[in-house]
Amino acid sequence: MQSLAATRSELLDRRRRTVFVAEGRDLLQDKRTALVREFRQHQAELMEGLDELRKLAVRPHLRLEEAIVVCGPEPLESGALVAETGIRAELHSRTVAGVRVYVLRHDPVRRDAADRGWAPAATSRHWTASLSPTRNCCGGCSTGRGT
Repeated sequence: MQSLAATRSELLDRRRRTVFVAEGRDLLQDKRTALVREFRQHQAELMEGLDELRKLAVRPHLRLEEAIVVCGPEPLESGALVAETGIRAELHSRTVAGVRVYVLRHDPVRRDAADRGWAPAATSRHWTASLSPTRNCCGGCSTGRGT
């Protein structure tokens, strides 16, 4: 510990430091409050998106399981390779209370039938007609197996 000199200048210097430390503490509390507010906003958006995604994914997941059972995994995997495209994403940053916060934005993940490779114009009438007597689970299974 350092020794104290009981002088007026030492007392004034200590008071200045106490005020400076208190201002720094207040600044850190304000910064923390701003960051927590930003985090909660992102958390709310994320939770809403996850709930919506969970609800939207139930039906396609069931259809995919049905297609795997009826058609087998090979035709579905080859169709997925043909329809595979990239999703463009951008990463932006902004500063909140002196801390850099990153925001990720991306193109829509949902694509229409033409982009997926299964558009009606992309299939021949002969191929579609040959599947009509059987149950066509995935729209692209040409094995002729149905249930």
